[in-house]
Amino acid sequence: MAPSLLVSASQILAVAGRGGRRRRLVIANSGGAGAPPKLVTFLGKGGSGKTTAAAIAAQYYASEGLKTCLVIQSQDPTAEQLMGCKIGNSLTECAANLSTIKLETSKMLLEPLDRLKKVDAQSNLTQGVLEGLERIVHRGNLMS
Repeated sequence: MAPSLLVSASQILAVAGRGGRRRRLVIANSGGAGAPPKLVTFLGKGGSGKTTAAAIAAQYYASEGLKTCLVIQSQDPTAEQLMGCKIGNSLTECAANLSTIKLETSKMLLEPLDRLKKVDAQSNLTQGVLEGLERIVHRGNLMS
């Protein structure tokens, strides 16, 4: 029988959740036949230890035999230092049962926006609304 998570996601959120905007995700899959993946999130204010807690939890779950993927949104190097491997925007295997990936949310938002702007340039439906949205994204006011 594959190991399972020791605490539920709601218990972890009660400890780590402090109303911050940034998130760290740890996804652990028990690997059993038909067993759904388990998602663990770390929420809180900047500097509250979300990245550290997520990296330590990911290493623990992987050491217990759970196939684990650490998904990081932050651009700071803390996770790379804790994991001992380079975390890029594609899936990277750091250790047995442990992979990492870094989400570039600004890029993820801007690529579809650029495609939409190309379509809009042909039909002129928005009359400049997208330009304002793009300035907000570039200033870091959206998803920061």
